[in-house]
Amino acid sequence: MGNNRNGGAPVYFGVNVTPAVPDPFQLRSPRNGQDSVAVDAAFCWSWAVDRDPGSKVSYTLFYSLDSSFTIGVTEIVLTPPPTDSIICYQPGLPFEEGRRYFWKVVATDETGLRRWGSGTDNRPFSFRTLGRRGYTYRDNSANEARLLQNFPNPFNVVTHIQYEVPDYTAIEVAIYDLLGQRVRLLANGAHPRGVYSVYWDGTDDQGTALPGGVYILRLTARGTFINRKVILLR
Repeated sequence: MGNNRNGGAPVYFGVNVTPAVPDPFQLRSPRNGQDSVAVDAAFCWSWAVDRDPGSKVSYTLFYSLDSSFTIGVTEIVLTPPPTDSIICYQPGLPFEEGRRYFWKVVATDETGLRRWGSGTDNRPFSFRTLGRRGYTYRDNSANEARLLQNFPNPFNVVTHIQYEVPDYTAIEVAIYDLLGQRVRLLANGAHPRGVYSVYWDGTDDQGTALPGGVYILRLTARGTFINRKVILLR
């Protein structure tokens, strides 16, 4: 309301405010396409700023075993205080080992306007788990990755593979046949320092059972290779 200097009736002023959609925000981890996610990993994303005065933003996290979010779907709603630039959520139960997951996050303000993080409404992020980073690397004097012999060996159902990473570096763990062809990728991507576990069930990347015989388990790190002989019984 304003005063009329000529002594007439009061003059009223109004402002039409259109609610604003929360600002774009980014999903941080697991990264899209990452193939080295521990089963006890957390989801993290950046804060979505809402320009509406006094408005609060809630976040809905979805993760699933398929990209259409119909199999094994989990939905979590969070309304964190705006104190940190990064928001993280640790699932109460670990992920399944050796599985591909899909995830997306939507920010919703108090008027119901929504913004999907990193455009994941159309293209959800995906990642694959490789096992648990159970404890820290044991040999502080060494600076090389180590690949332990799988157990059991020979095997006919599933075998356990453990490898150790001395510091943050890119790692690939894969199974090769005796012709040098890679038949199964077990882990791939940057790994923090730690000890990791993966399992191989004698199938290739398409899930087809491979014939019995001798295969090569190979860890690649910084351009070097470590090989172990694996015997599959059928």
